[in-house]
Amino acid sequence: MIAQVVGVDDVISVTPTLDTSAYASGDRLGTIHTITGAFRRMNRSYDNNPAIAKDAPNQCGKVILQNIVIIDQALQSQPMDILFFDELPTVASADNAPIDISDGEMIEKCIGSVTIDAPYIALAANSMVTESNIGLLLKQKSTAADGNLYAVCIIRGIATYAASSLVFRYGFLRIVTGK
Repeated sequence: MIAQVVGVDDVISVTPTLDTSAYASGDRLGTIHTITGAFRRMNRSYDNNPAIAKDAPNQCGKVILQNIVIIDQALQSQPMDILFFDELPTVASADNAPIDISDGEMIEKCIGSVTIDAPYIALAANSMVTESNIGLLLKQKSTAADGNLYAVCIIRGIATYAASSLVFRYGFLRIVTGK
């Protein structure tokens, strides 16, 4: 079988809830991101395209993360790591505490990471950063009950945010396996 990118793309936005106290480097940054529908079933959306529908009955579970855009409304402009999970992870640490995820959770559910360390573009009241050309292949477990991808952020600097001052935009390409 040959994997084909079929030109199906999507951008999914997430606004996590953040603690309003100062974060230290290595702290969990905000709530877990639920990236709803990142692993979308292909046959429902493409039943009108026989070339895709016949090669991908009930196909789901593979995407390429192409880019991440972060809008920082608090103008903190800090680097961070983002860990991706194919199922909702159990995170032992609270928001704004040193990150703590068990070995078992990491082995069982973690499927990739991205470091955001590009320079932010600072404006008068906010900043933004784009991490592009990521090309990270993410695959959902065949036993997954939903089409969601999950992410946990770890701040790598010192910052203070308002409760909803970060917006993450995840850009994906979907993959269909063909003959």
